[in-house]
Amino acid sequence: MTRSNRAHGALAELRSIVHRFVEIRSDIAGGCIIFNTAIESDDGNPVLRGLALKAIEDWKGRLSKVVERGIRSGEIRKGTSSRRVRQRADRSTRRALTISRLEGTRTALEDAQHAFGFFSGRHRG
Repeated sequence: MTRSNRAHGALAELRSIVHRFVEIRSDIAGGCIIFNTAIESDDGNPVLRGLALKAIEDWKGRLSKVVERGIRSGEIRKGTSSRRVRQRADRSTRRALTISRLEGTRTALEDAQHAFGFFSGRHRG
């Protein structure tokens, strides 16, 4: 996260995370390397599985901190589950990446990014 995104608040930071995920295509073919590694190594390679799990836990922790900061600042409603918001961001972007790659279009990724405009109650286009 850049400091400029943090300066604009937690919602702007969440949107920026999703935007970067959508707009910056990985040089690694085949989707999310962490997710793919987790699936392929779940039973066969405990070391690789552990590394994938750590990467996922780190990612989840970073997203949760952004949401919790938004709750403290009043940008995000008190009582909101940071876990649920984090899971929504994670699942929707990963699912959109998979669908976009299967379809050969960016539509699912763009739709996932668009959905995050609703976090603040404002619809963007």
